Amino acid sequence: TWVKHPVARPHPVTGRTALYAVSGSSFGIEGMEEDESRRLLDQLKHHATQEKYRLRLKYGVGDVVIWDNASLLHSATLTDPEDPRTLWRITVKEERKT
Repeated sequence: TWVKHPVARPHPVTGRTALYAVSGSSFGIEGMEEDESRRLLDQLKHHATQEKYRLRLKYGVGDVVIWDNASLLHSATLTDPEDPRTLWRITVKEERKT
């Protein structure tokens, strides 16, 4: 089953518009031809992953990193399996607008 969501959406708290779909995490755009939607999603990914928008972290002991999935693309970088780390995930559920 495909999940539908907007290509861009307002942040639930700030209201700022953020991309919510790029190639790799989205597979088409409803109402567009497959090739056209793939090209647009690729362009959006290229735009969103420009160096000027990237933040890279080298984790250290005691570091805490928090990000907001409502307006951020993130990707995991492989780490040394001998380096232990603890990951906690907290999800805040948005209220549905009626």
